[in-house]
Amino acid sequence: MLKVQLRSKIGLLDSDWRRIEDILTGDFFGILDYLPRTPFLLDFFQLASELNPSVISPPLEGVDWESVTFRFWPKVQAEDEAAEPDLVIVSNKWVVIIEVKLDSGLGHNQPWREFSVGKDIATQSGLDGGCVYYFVVARSVLDIEGTLPAPDHPGKRELIPRASQIPWHHLGWLVLRWLHGESDAGGPPAHLARMLGDLAASLRRRRSLMFSGFAFKDIAENRTVGGTIFCPDRFAGFMMSPVEVEPLDGSAPMLLSTFGGFLNRAPHCDVVSVFLLGTRFRGFLESLVAVARANGTDRVRAGFSGFLARTTL
Repeated sequence: MLKVQLRSKIGLLDSDWRRIEDILTGDFFGILDYLPRTPFLLDFFQLASELNPSVISPPLEGVDWESVTFRFWPKVQAEDEAAEPDLVIVSNKWVVIIEVKLDSGLGHNQPWREFSVGKDIATQSGLDGGCVYYFVVARSVLDIEGTLPAPDHPGKRELIPRASQIPWHHLGWLVLRWLHGESDAGGPPAHLARMLGDLAASLRRRRSLMFSGFAFKDIAENRTVGGTIFCPDRFAGFMMSPVEVEPLDGSAPMLLSTFGGFLNRAPHCDVVSVFLLGTRFRGFLESLVAVARANGTDRVRAGFSGFLARTTL
């Protein structure tokens, strides 16, 4: 599917493919499923924990990573609710429900319904219902609590403390780290590098998906520049000629002259013999086309005659 996207063949199937969330889910998490569980899947959960310090995150110690399974779009009928999460990740320690969003929002009671499905899957897997976690991957932070139908809904004490949110641009940055060998995984082997390169290119094709704002998550570090750097004086600031003061003794206050405008150094003239002014600025409507008469009532206030209309001599 990545090759179909990168060679623009997918547009023959759907011209608006960039906005289809299921394709995006299959791109990122499908690749993550094929990558070695450690360190790649471990990196993903560590990132989720770092981005959500106030949320209860899945424990990472004692996890049998090689036995972790991915279940894409499972249709599960829980005890009270039925839902189809985008992805369920099951380990020997926890169940993580992942909902992928792009331009859409969360549906009414959707997180709780999917969380309830996770509790049912945990029971079927021999795990306690309290080891279920909920992840939302979206462009920005979504209002999970606002989807609950009532203020006293049980999801407020069960779901909300275990709900993590992961912006897409952080996952794009994580892919670049893997690709460039900047994570604990080191440089990936050639076959994984090709796969990660295609994934990064596919994410970039979704316009602002990998835009990280002004944080510049993937910016490379600059090397320290040695030697002397010559930079000619350009703008010296508005205090290029500060007032001269006596050396400060550490306690006396210092008062600098205030900014007097850009003409504070204009030459002083005692008498002006001839003062010529061009035509006064009468406003931007002084060149209106002439009309025979106005159609209807025309109410005009005093016309704008320029910024110097009321200057006194």
